[in-house]
This record gives sequence, structure tokens and C-alpha cells, in this order.
Amino acid sequence: CVILRSYIPTGVAVHTDPQMWHLDDDNSLVAKMLSTIVISGVPQIGMDLANIRKDHKKLIKKWLSFYHEHKDNFRYGQLRPVQNDLMFSTIKVENKNNAYISYASFPALKVKLGNNLQKIYLFNCSNEDHLYTILLNLDGKFLATINDCFTVPIFSKYLKTDKKSLLVDINVPQGGYIYLKKV
Repeated sequence: CVILRSYIPTGVAVHTDPQMWHLDDDNSLVAKMLSTIVISGVPQIGMDLANIRKDHKKLIKKWLSFYHEHKDNFRYGQLRPVQNDLMFSTIKVENKNNAYISYASFPALKVKLGNNLQKIYLFNCSNEDHLYTILLNLDGKFLATINDCFTVPIFSKYLKTDKKSLLVDINVPQGGYIYLKKV
């Protein structure tokens, strides 16, 4: 989808291949897959929905709700890989006020962002329970709310930029995300 979206005009929906996983997969792994398809394109699920575990059904419901809440940003935002690797380890979708960044196999240390962002979502699709990144071109104070793989808030803390960059060094569970809101 990252490659397809780079060729398709803004506003045209790109559908992902149906996402599937093993019935015994850990919730954090399922959440990583779901958040990845949410940020990449129109999500599709290829599971036997009648027979999957209740917690997996709950994850699908939560992440599809997240997609529907933010779908205009995903559809009209610009999706780009942040670094040049075959795994597209860090990708971002950005529009004029919001950014969504997904960190995977080899997370980017620095991510350059546009001006005037008010809301930033950092998805932890890595194999660590921690995110360490520097967001560039930001100014001000942000409330960071850490969410688990079910999108439920766990705790919050304030972060302040220094020299137009924001250091994010926070424990966040795999499959969860950090929501940064400018205050």
C-alpha cells in the first residue's frame, strides 16, 4: 500500500490485502497488524469472524473504530516512508494538523514533520515495549497519552520541545500507541 499510495492521487482510497493471523496469536501482535493496515489503506480482515477469540473481535472493533474516526486524515493525508529500507519500518501519514507514524522493525530515530501539527499518533509496531524517537520541526508543549493495544489510555505525561524537536522516550506496550496533543 505504501508503494501504491505513492502513485495514486490524494483522496483515492487504496485497499489493503485482507489481514489474517493465527487464532492463538497474542493480542499485541494482532493490534500491530491492525494498526498497520489502518494507517496503510482501507483495512480488510480475512479472518473467520464467527469463530475467532472474543479479545481478537474486540481488537478488530477498536481498530476499525479508530480507522473510521480518522479515515479522512488517512485518505487525504500524504503517506510516505520515513526511511529507505525494504521493510518500510517507519511510515507516516500527515495532513496540515495531524500526523500518524508507525514504527516497526527498524524504527527511525528522527522523523521530520510539518508545521502546526496539533495531534500526533505514534504506533508501536516494533518488538519492544518502548518508543524512542525524536520528532523534528515541532514547537511547544504536548500531552502524551499512552494507550494499550485495545486503544485504552494507560497514563499521561507532558513533553516539551527543545530547539524545535520533541524527544519521545516512553514505555508503550507493543501494539499500543502514544497520542500527542499540543497544549
